[in-house]
Amino acid sequence: MNPDSIIPLVKAQMENIDGMVMHTPGLGQPVMLWEGVSAWEDAIVRLSQQGSAGPLGWSDGLALTAQEVCFDQARLRSDGVPVWSRA
Repeated sequence: MNPDSIIPLVKAQMENIDGMVMHTPGLGQPVMLWEGVSAWEDAIVRLSQQGSAGPLGWSDGLALTAQEVCFDQARLRSDGVPVWSRA
């Protein structure tokens, strides 16, 4: 994916930021922000400096780890193995 292609989406979101609040059309509830528009400005700078990345591929191991984390969150698994040890 080309990071430059995301910049117009970030700029469009910036139009919905008023101080420390983002109004999201269609969702009704505003979102409180920690950093305000400066975080979006930083994202634009970083996206413009980042190179393109190749396509992602499927990982059975990562998918299994994600499933186990979900089970942990739902308290469906309790073998005592830390999440970071499974990845």
